[in-house]
Amino acid sequence: MRKVIKAATLLTFWMLVGADSIMVKAQTPAVCGCAFVANQQPENVRVTFKGELQAIPVTAGTVVHLGDLLKVRSPVSGTLICDNITARVALSGNPRNQPVPCKPTPEEGILIGRNGRKIDGPTMGDTASFAFPIVLTPRSTNTLEKRPTLRWTSIPNAKTYKVTVRGEQESWSVNMDAVSGKPFQEITYPESCGSERSTWCAPALKNGETYKVIVEANGRSSEEENLPNMGFTLLEPEKAQRIQAIKLNISELDVNKDLRTKMLASLYANNRLNADAIQLLENDKAAQENPESIRLLGSLYLRVGLIRKAETLYLRLLEPTMVSRDTRIGQAISEQTLGEIYEGLGNKPEAIKHYVQAKSIFQFAKESSSLNTVESRLTALGTP
Repeated sequence: MRKVIKAATLLTFWMLVGADSIMVKAQTPAVCGCAFVANQQPENVRVTFKGELQAIPVTAGTVVHLGDLLKVRSPVSGTLICDNITARVALSGNPRNQPVPCKPTPEEGILIGRNGRKIDGPTMGDTASFAFPIVLTPRSTNTLEKRPTLRWTSIPNAKTYKVTVRGEQESWSVNMDAVSGKPFQEITYPESCGSERSTWCAPALKNGETYKVIVEANGRSSEEENLPNMGFTLLEPEKAQRIQAIKLNISELDVNKDLRTKMLASLYANNRLNADAIQLLENDKAAQENPESIRLLGSLYLRVGLIRKAETLYLRLLEPTMVSRDTRIGQAISEQTLGEIYEGLGNKPEAIKHYVQAKSIFQFAKESSSLNTVESRLTALGTP
């Protein structure tokens, strides 16, 4: 029972990861989700995901959301952990379709899984040009790391890079030799300086203060990217402790590893720990094969302004292998996002192509809110 209470407490902490557009931030709808526990294979339970025609068997670790339908036949076994419910839910047989047994609360917990929505992220930038270094991390993020990894794109013929971490009160700089043959360069922020200063020590980063990474080479600077809110902030101690406590609770939940990774990435994303979430998803091989995790990673790249990296991920979601693993609503979200990306880049034909594909799926699924958003973008582009 102690673990159940922890699970419920954890889930009510989460804020919804989702806005139907990165251009127009919609009001957060009431939404919730449930996950089948990992150590018990459900029997005689099938789910029809919203926007789908056929019911499929439920497996251990499956995530369902409000709007999906469950069909349960006797004898039945299946136990769920649900948002905003203080005890596990055991299913009972019922010949009719049942709604997902969670309690929707606006702007509260959602399990990130099938049919998940995009996170908000209004920052759009075109990083196709490599004439100047582009900071990859940390940028537009909070962080738990007192010694974050500083990473940026390599540029042709650069022999050295000057790296500066500029703070509100003091700054630190170092010149470093380029590592040839790598698409990016990186260093770790040094230990704090004691009584004796050396090249590889730096002022300790202070909680709550905002810093910015600046990289210069060959007379060019990362500041040429010229996007707003490109700094990073070390999370304040009380917030960091809260995150660590929820992270510990996640590790104790009876869910499979893939879902646990998505839950932790969601926790980071909801607290604008973008760099931590990106690193977690990039380093998890299973996440790289899961459409929902890829979509979350792409959304995070959009949030921090790395639009070309997001574009690559969303295009991958349209490959046949990924389409076969995804839901129709998931496909529609990917098409819509690519439409937004190409509209932001000024590529009108590609934007229209992807919006039209998204519109077709949203119409079939009767997703009126998303459909209205896509139709408004098509109208703005001069397409009925």
